[in-house]
Amino acid sequence: MTSSFTWKYTSQDVDESIKHIMKEEGFMAEAYPDPFSPLGIELRKPLAKRAPRYQELYGTPWTIGYGRTGPDVMPGTKTTKDQEIFWLKVRVTEELQFLQKLNCPTSAGLVGLIYNIGKHAFRRSQACRALQEGRWEDAYREITEFNKSAGKVRAGLTKRRAKEIELLKEYLSRNLHSNTEPKA
Repeated sequence: MTSSFTWKYTSQDVDESIKHIMKEEGFMAEAYPDPFSPLGIELRKPLAKRAPRYQELYGTPWTIGYGRTGPDVMPGTKTTKDQEIFWLKVRVTEELQFLQKLNCPTSAGLVGLIYNIGKHAFRRSQACRALQEGRWEDAYREITEFNKSAGKVRAGLTKRRAKEIELLKEYLSRNLHSNTEPKA
């Protein structure tokens, strides 16, 4: 069963997505290594307990601003809030267009999920299929499975997924009315 709705994003969806990502990611003006990379793990340890030559470990993906990664983000890269808000708007709009193309709800919760796990992982997920088919409870359950990093369940990701599901439920509540089209 495929959902008969056509999902279209609005300026409210853009604003809610930006607000959610800014809150979840926080802002960092200087690039930092992925927290679960070998370098990120060593940097969380007290200096006396770090591995010899830990500075030579890889830290990819390097991250800056509100969780932005990419080939232009490397050790020593610096940014401003204004620059990062610009890039965040661009990225959020891309994610909303991606959801719209997949005919999935254009919810801030789903934008936050895709921002965190990537388009490829979302597109091939059971959560995506359930959303396309309007199987909301199955989608919620599948979204909770994206709570691991380096193969381990992470409390922060579990909490983030719960918030994203909450945002999705709020979105669906606002936009679904029996068998009518969602609000545009």
